[in-house]
Amino acid sequence: MKPTTEYTSEEYSSLIATNLESTYRLSQLVPLLKASGQGSIVFISSAAGMADIGSGTIYALQSISLRNIWLVSRRMTTIRSNAVCPWYTRTSLVEHVILFPRYGHLVASWFQLLDNKEFLEERTSRTPLERIAEPGEVSSLVAFLYLPAASYITGQIISVDGGMTVNSFNPTSRPF
Repeated sequence: MKPTTEYTSEEYSSLIATNLESTYRLSQLVPLLKASGQGSIVFISSAAGMADIGSGTIYALQSISLRNIWLVSRRMTTIRSNAVCPWYTRTSLVEHVILFPRYGHLVASWFQLLDNKEFLEERTSRTPLERIAEPGEVSSLVAFLYLPAASYITGQIISVDGGMTVNSFNPTSRPF
């Protein structure tokens, strides 16, 4: 994640392929769900689409677009569609960025000077719960959205961010 003007064409293409093309291809399956008479789609987006997190406009734009693709099936009364927008979650990609922030390709340029401890503290200090998410905290919500118990939930954009989007991400001051 870096300023828009610093992305190479290759980096831009990679981000588009990873974050938008896969979602577009998933949305092409909506007719199959419609033919089955019911269904549920859960898109995984990012807190970057919910608040300014200093991730650069290309990543934020993709997150906004991704979370709004639910409009594809919005008018289909038998298909539910929701988006889950996590903040930093302890995955292999995030572990790589935390352990090697100078080399992580998703690190904003102003974070490249920080060591691993500072990088993690910088992220968690902007989060009211003061930690990053565990994978189960995100996957549990996704699983719930597929259950019959969630049959009246559709068109929702749900943050799993430890409260970060309440105040937005501000790299210069602590929100609380």
